[in-house]
Amino acid sequence: MAIGGVETNVLEVAKRFVNAGNKVEIISSDLLNFEGLKDDKRRFDLDGISVRKLYSLRSPRNFLDPHHLIIPELPMALIRLGKRTILHVRSFPAFHSYMAMSLGHMFECIVFTPHFDIKDMRGCAQSFSGRMAFNKLRKLLLTKEKAFITADTELEKDAYINEINMPFNKVAHIPNGVNLGGQC
Repeated sequence: MAIGGVETNVLEVAKRFVNAGNKVEIISSDLLNFEGLKDDKRRFDLDGISVRKLYSLRSPRNFLDPHHLIIPELPMALIRLGKRTILHVRSFPAFHSYMAMSLGHMFECIVFTPHFDIKDMRGCAQSFSGRMAFNKLRKLLLTKEKAFITADTELEKDAYINEINMPFNKVAHIPNGVNLGGQC
């Protein structure tokens, strides 16, 4: 696996879920960096966690996905997960967050954990692609009983509710975005 803040966070959270008796699968891009270096290990186990790396490619930067990463296998991978999933979304809006929002109705419960700092969240919400993504997320939150978004801070939670108009009962302040006893 790549090494970095997000990767370390996902791995540590996954370990905690496994230690709590849950089955965990991490689905990730096969890219090791944005220059195109790829991981040749597609499936492996790590400390009781199943890791699956999906074929990924960089796309030209565009207004729908500022992170320009496309994972063609992701829709089928999400469909195969079954009903209950927690999706950790760091880069929002991005290809994987749009796929999760589009397929969100299939899952028993879905939790988005964007980990925005307040300045980046406001900037995203003011951009065309950000407004589109937040509108799509709002629609999912309003139409699905077990769909939630987490905020790392009370300030972030307040901005989601009062500036971006997310439903107040669907936004939870959870430091680091994970609660093993959580919403699901």
